[in-house]
Amino acid sequence: MYRDLASNTLVLFGYPEAHEHHAEQAIRAGLELCAAVRTLRPDADAPVRCRVGVATGMVIIGEPVGAEATRGESMVGDPPNLAARLSLSAEADTVAIEPSTRV
Repeated sequence: MYRDLASNTLVLFGYPEAHEHHAEQAIRAGLELCAAVRTLRPDADAPVRCRVGVATGMVIIGEPVGAEATRGESMVGDPPNLAARLSLSAEADTVAIEPSTRV
């Protein structure tokens, strides 16, 4: 029996103010998250797995405008989508890092 209990979470480092060490903090947080997830239900038939994607770059965050605006903030920029794609392609229990973030 297989149950997909996938849950996606977006964590922003550098918002509302960016600092040069935020990429490193994001990677460390991803590694710690995967280590913590490995300890959840270790005796289960299908263990809980973790996949993390980290990407950096410019993102504009602001209040939505217009009649279709929903509550909350909107984001415009490539890094959140890139990080999501990296996490989908990452092997289980790993952190995938965008090449330009490694620099």
